[in-house]
Amino acid sequence: MTPLFDGTIKDGKLLLDKGPKFREYLSSLNGKRVQVTVEKIKHTRSNGQNRYFHGVTCKVIADRTGTDLEVVKAFLKEQFGAKVFFGNKWVPKPTHLMDTLEMVELCDKSRVWAAEFLNTTIPLPGEVTV
Repeated sequence: MTPLFDGTIKDGKLLLDKGPKFREYLSSLNGKRVQVTVEKIKHTRSNGQNRYFHGVTCKVIADRTGTDLEVVKAFLKEQFGAKVFFGNKWVPKPTHLMDTLEMVELCDKSRVWAAEFLNTTIPLPGEVTV
C-alpha cells in the first residue's frame, strides 16, 4: 500500500506534516522511477449532513408538495447537487460521495428554492435535530 502524506501549500512550497517520514519513504525508493500526485484534501460529508438533507430538507418539500420522498431527493440532486461525468453526460453525484461543501451547497440551494417556489421555510441545520 502506498502511503499518503498530508501537507499544506504556502507561497508555492509544499510543507509536509510528517517531513521526516516522507524523506524516509523517499529513501526506500532510491534509484526507482516514481509518480507524484498532489490533490486537495476533501472531507466526506458527515452523517449529520446526510440525515439533515433526507430527513429535513427532502421531507419538508415532500410533505409540502405531496410528492414521494425519493422523487424529491432525485429532483434536488439533479437541480442543485454536484455532478459527475459518466459516459457522455453529467449525472447527479450520490450524496454518499459528496464532500462537506457539496452537501452544504445542495442543502442551501434547496432551501432557497423551497422558499422562492413553494413559499416554504426549511429549518437550518442548527434549528432542528434529526
